Amino acid sequence: MYVTDLEVPPRYQSESSSIPSQSVNCGVTVAVAIADFYLDREHSIEAARALIEGQGPYDIGRRTGLVFGAPAKKATNSHQQRDMLRKLGVPCSVVEFRTTSQLHRIVDSGRRPVLLGLHFSHVDNAISGYRRKLNGWHAIKVRAGATRNGVRGFLVNDPNFWPGKADTTRGLRFYPDAAVQRALDGPGVVARGVAPDAAKPHPMTTEEREMSILSRIEVEMEPRQFNVKKGVHLYKGPGFNYPLHWTVPHQQRFRLVGWAIDPRTKARTNWILASRAGGRGLFFVPPVH
Repeated sequence: MYVTDLEVPPRYQSESSSIPSQSVNCGVTVAVAIADFYLDREHSIEAARALIEGQGPYDIGRRTGLVFGAPAKKATNSHQQRDMLRKLGVPCSVVEFRTTSQLHRIVDSGRRPVLLGLHFSHVDNAISGYRRKLNGWHAIKVRAGATRNGVRGFLVNDPNFWPGKADTTRGLRFYPDAAVQRALDGPGVVARGVAPDAAKPHPMTTEEREMSILSRIEVEMEPRQFNVKKGVHLYKGPGFNYPLHWTVPHQQRFRLVGWAIDPRTKARTNWILASRAGGRGLFFVPPVH
C-alpha cells in the first residue's frame, strides 16, 4: 500500500500505454498517476480516454470547439481529466488555483496529489528542466510540499520527459513557491487543476501528522543510494519519539529522499528520509547507521 505519493513510481506520457496520443497526453498521464496512488496499482494511460467516451461536450479550445469524450491525439482540459479520474475510482473536483498557500493546504501531507495545469511561458527553464522554452499549457503532478536549501516549494512529476532527455531528474523536479506563484499570476492566466476530494486514508496516521513530518524535510534532488546495515531500526518520523516501523533484516540499498530539518534551528539534522530501492515505503534512518 502506498502511504504517500512520493512512493509511487513516476509516470510519463512517453510510455507505450500512452500511444497514439503521447505528445498531448500530459493531463491524461497525471490523472492516471493519481489513480495509481489511490488504488495501489498501475493504470493504462490511453485507456483512460475511452472511459469518458460519450461524455461532454467539452470545450478544448477555439480551433477544435466542443467535443464529446477525449478523442485520440487531441489535448484534454481539466474537466475531461476530472471525469477520467472519477471513472478510475477517485472522487475529485476541478479547482482554480490562485496562491501557493492554497496548493500547500491540499498537497503537503503527500497523500493528496494534484493535477496542475500551468502556462509554461511563465515557468523558467532552470525550474522546469527544459532546454527550450515551453509556451503553452502543460499539466504536472504536484506530489507534496517540500523544502530545499531553506526554500519552501513543491515536489512535482512532470510527465513530459522521454528516456534519454538531458534532465538527470527525469522530470522529478522541485518548484519553489515563488516560481509557482509567478506562473499563477501570469497575465491572462487562470490556472486550473484537478484535486482529489480527500487525502488517501491510512489506518495508522492522520493527514495532519503526515503534513507535520513532511514539512520538516529538505529534499535531496540528486538521485543517490546508500547501504543500510542489518539490524538498523527504521522509524516513521525523524527522531526516536516516532513509532518504530521495522528492523532491516539484512543489509539493503536505500534511496535518499531528503534530510529532516530541526524546526527550532532550521538546520539539517542527520535523520535521513529514505525509501527502499525497488520497494515501497518511506522510512527515517537514524543518524548512526
